[in-house]
Amino acid sequence: MNKNVKQILITIGGYFFLLLGVIGSILPIMQGWFFFLIGLAMLSKTTPWARRWLNKLRHRFPKVTSKADQWLAKWKRS
Repeated sequence: MNKNVKQILITIGGYFFLLLGVIGSILPIMQGWFFFLIGLAMLSKTTPWARRWLNKLRHRFPKVTSKADQWLAKWKRS
């Protein structure tokens, strides 16, 4: 796949998950923070502001990020 196409798809997907996160923060059925974090993680690959937000969250919540890193490492091995 072309690099530009992949970058555009990641950006669109990131904004989609951010939108789901905002909707999920309003609706009691959905977990908005989960979708918001997925969107930030996707956008951090393409946009500097999302990378900064994700780094701030990593420094503010080190226990959560270490658990997430362990889970991602285990998921990548599988």
